[in-house]
Amino acid sequence: MVILPVDGKMFRDYDNTKEAIGRSTGVLGITAAYETPEFVEWGDGIRATDEKGVHEVPLKAMPVDLNFTQTLKMTMVAGT
Repeated sequence: MVILPVDGKMFRDYDNTKEAIGRSTGVLGITAAYETPEFVEWGDGIRATDEKGVHEVPLKAMPVDLNFTQTLKMTMVAGT
């Protein structure tokens, strides 16, 4: 696994960069994420409503490409 930091210029040309890296021999998958997989720092929250009322639910999240779980060979327990 190789992790590359993405600056603004690379982000603007992300699709071409991703395609070019994918043409390299031995590359099995490419994905992007807001943070590295072992360091999820971004926090947010959702509101959930049940029979007891409305609850604020804090959570950690990491925006990723659609192929993130496939690239890292993860299995989703639920959801998409």
